[in-house]
Amino acid sequence: MNILNKFSVPFILTELSKDKQNKIYDLFLNQEKYLRDTDPHSKVYTDFFNSNKNYIEDIVSILREDLYKFYSTVGFSNPVISQAWMQQYTQGCFMTPHNHGTTGYSAIYYIRFNPKEHESTRFISPIHNFITGDNNEYKPVVNQGTLLFFPSFLMHYALPNSSTELRAILSFNIIED
Repeated sequence: MNILNKFSVPFILTELSKDKQNKIYDLFLNQEKYLRDTDPHSKVYTDFFNSNKNYIEDIVSILREDLYKFYSTVGFSNPVISQAWMQQYTQGCFMTPHNHGTTGYSAIYYIRFNPKEHESTRFISPIHNFITGDNNEYKPVVNQGTLLFFPSFLMHYALPNSSTELRAILSFNIIED
């Protein structure tokens, strides 16, 4: 009897150089004043709904080599970053399960993250446990400076930040133009 595993979900992780980390951190510091508590449930601070964001070109410039390597790895021929936003989690903040659409990839870059204090994003498999029917989840091992790419359709969430230490991310979506 042979088991054939025919479906998988690709995750691509990379660690950014200190120089790139510092440049993104500077972007974050410039944008931090625009982060607003816009969700009455999660209390996460975000600039997602701010139409005055203008840092996508900066992100592309900083991450150019990493993005090209990612694009060639997954087979994009004409990719574009369609959206980008930053989020900050104070103590008690969380993010409910959600996805970023049906096509393309999304990315999370961990700007402020202490693995001793914070939990990484949790991903819910689209394939449930065949025996119990339970959700299968993946919690990647990440650090401050980790850039994580994943399929946009994948449900994911962040547990409440139990620490007084701030947790911050940059997230963006990539689609085929």
